[in-house]
Amino acid sequence: MPVQLINSIYEISALIRKDGLLATESLRKDLKDPWLQYALKKMIDGFDKNAIVPVIRNEHLRYHEQFLIVEAYKERVTSSIALFGMAGSLAHIMYFLSKDDPTLVAASFVPFLLSLFMQFVFSAWSQSQIDFQLDQSRVYYAILENGVAGIQDGINSDILRDQLMARISHA
Repeated sequence: MPVQLINSIYEISALIRKDGLLATESLRKDLKDPWLQYALKKMIDGFDKNAIVPVIRNEHLRYHEQFLIVEAYKERVTSSIALFGMAGSLAHIMYFLSKDDPTLVAASFVPFLLSLFMQFVFSAWSQSQIDFQLDQSRVYYAILENGVAGIQDGINSDILRDQLMARISHA
């Protein structure tokens, strides 16, 4: 996705340098990225980067806050997994203690241990997914912000593309 965004920014920048800002009006409607569409519309309407870039930053912060909510929900779900295993273990303990065979009591801890293992696996997997999405959004918004600023600063389209591609490789 970042490469597609960079290619779109490159096309816009090259078209602006060649034919002027108003020539991008037809290109704007074909863009798939809503934030790039928004930024280009604002540029056409005469806004400068000092008005557009803060909106992009605010959207990035809002997106990041949503992931904080998801992360809090993940913590609640993760912590409740062990409770299910504990409930199963308690049920087994009560059952085995009523049978007058204390040797089977040790087997009642299997559900609890399995739930602890599942808690660890779920926590690791979900955290990796959240971290991946956060990294993707950070790169996306950084490219968008730098691309819009570069277009408005009149940076050569080839240089702008190289700068943005370097941003991806460093990320």
